[in-house]
Amino acid sequence: MAQLMALSGMNGDEDKRYYYELVMVMEADNLPQRTGWLNEVLDEIQANTPFALLGSKYKGHSWDGFKDVMAPSLLNHINGNAIYNITHPLFQRYHKELKKEAGTKFAAVPYDYRISQMVHEGRYGTQPEFPFPWMRHHLSGKRIELHKKPQLVTYWKNHGGVDLDEQDAAYPIKESDVLANFGEGNFLQEHVGNAALVHGMNVYRPHNPNTHRISLVVTSWDNPIHRNNLLHDLNEKNHKHKQIFEEVVVMQNTFVPTSGAPSEGVPYRFVDRLNTDITDVCDAPVSTEWFYHTNSYHNVADEVDLLFSRDETVSRPVVSYTPAESIHCNAYKACRETIRIAREIYPDLDKVVLDMDLPYHVPSRNAFCNFWKAKYGMNGEHLALQEGGRGLALANSTPIVPTATAYVAFLYRNGLAEHLYHFSNTLRHGSKKLFVRAVEDKDTGTLVSFLQKQLDEDAASSDNEHERRLKGKPPRDPPPPPSPSPPPPSPSPPTTDQCASSGEVCKGKGSLPCCSLFTCGSEKKCIDASGSGYGGGSSRMLRFSEPGFLVDD
Repeated sequence: MAQLMALSGMNGDEDKRYYYELVMVMEADNLPQRTGWLNEVLDEIQANTPFALLGSKYKGHSWDGFKDVMAPSLLNHINGNAIYNITHPLFQRYHKELKKEAGTKFAAVPYDYRISQMVHEGRYGTQPEFPFPWMRHHLSGKRIELHKKPQLVTYWKNHGGVDLDEQDAAYPIKESDVLANFGEGNFLQEHVGNAALVHGMNVYRPHNPNTHRISLVVTSWDNPIHRNNLLHDLNEKNHKHKQIFEEVVVMQNTFVPTSGAPSEGVPYRFVDRLNTDITDVCDAPVSTEWFYHTNSYHNVADEVDLLFSRDETVSRPVVSYTPAESIHCNAYKACRETIRIAREIYPDLDKVVLDMDLPYHVPSRNAFCNFWKAKYGMNGEHLALQEGGRGLALANSTPIVPTATAYVAFLYRNGLAEHLYHFSNTLRHGSKKLFVRAVEDKDTGTLVSFLQKQLDEDAASSDNEHERRLKGKPPRDPPPPPSPSPPPPSPSPPTTDQCASSGEVCKGKGSLPCCSLFTCGSEKKCIDASGSGYGGGSSRMLRFSEPGFLVDD
């Protein structure tokens, strides 16, 4: 945007002469797909004139899991790598508004997203959302909110076309067929289509069944209907797309009937479990080198893309993870407990992997399960005892199961993790679910409601305590008993223009608040939360599904 600001005529020149009519912003992570791409861009400009902005919305699939809760202005925003008509009166108004917002809270919003907010506010009168919920006002400590600007409605009315829809030739904000925006999201070359210029470099290889033979292990229980629905759905998906799994292994109780399953399609077999369901991932007899694990409350997603690295030798499966010291983990007890238990295996683990997001490597699974059972018991009984005898993971958010995160910890402990997998930060690059929930498991409503209530109460408590401090009232909790030895002198209270940076102590007595894009982690130190990007993971609810799968709903 700085380049646009510097153009002649864009800074209030009196003669209003423009040395350029159009500006194309093209960052270094744009990849031309073929020769002659610039001619295609010029032809598209000619075909779409007049316009204020011509570019691409997000074309990837990393948002698929939470599109229904995303702000429309984010979901529909045109990426900044676009073509700007700097002579169009609507763009000129937006440009001046962006300059006025410099140094204000509005400037925290990326400029392309902010332009989309202006369009939506002008068109629909909606209040813009602040996309970084962990940020707090440096004086009040409250959440930051953006206010409406009546002039944006006037701009749109005068220069946007109140009665126009997006398909109208005179609509000022237009989508490009030549430019394709994938941003920092992961994608396959087949997703690009006929675009001549692609924004995004995280392109991966598709699954090759000749090099990676994959099975599916399904944890099933007493109701065969859910199991049969998953098997029939899997057959339908395999006919619709390509076959994903070479075999399906259903782990179930001995007395469950096998009737009702499909008579053809993907090969499957029923295995009567000898231990409890929590060790199905360990006990499943798999004939392929790799397998995914799900349960009968889930189905395979409609659109499945298994991503593999572009290594010159052997491609590695791409596995999405959540940074352990991020607000997207720390906000959920299920996630905090998962990483705490996994760090008993590898103390430096910095990743949390959801249990249905990872293809297990069978030889490594075998070694891990032998280690896990020796440490925690054949059915996790030693771990349950260690955690105070609380046996149900759903009751207290403590996993007593061999989780995918614990498996990753074991691989790091033995130097195998990066050799077997290519890890991708889901807060930066997104992720695409392989399995979607088809049936409400029995504890879903209770646990999700409990977690949400807990988060709401924590937030309310934080706000109330801040208000009490502003009014000079003491905190609700009584002060701790005095120490036998004289405590060291407290540091001077922080001033409003001081704050802690990443790694420094936060929110303690006499300490500094976290600045800007930092949040206070579980160890009372500021941690970087900026990697989540705007909108990334905003709707995620990490929880345990039967019998202890860490999932993201």
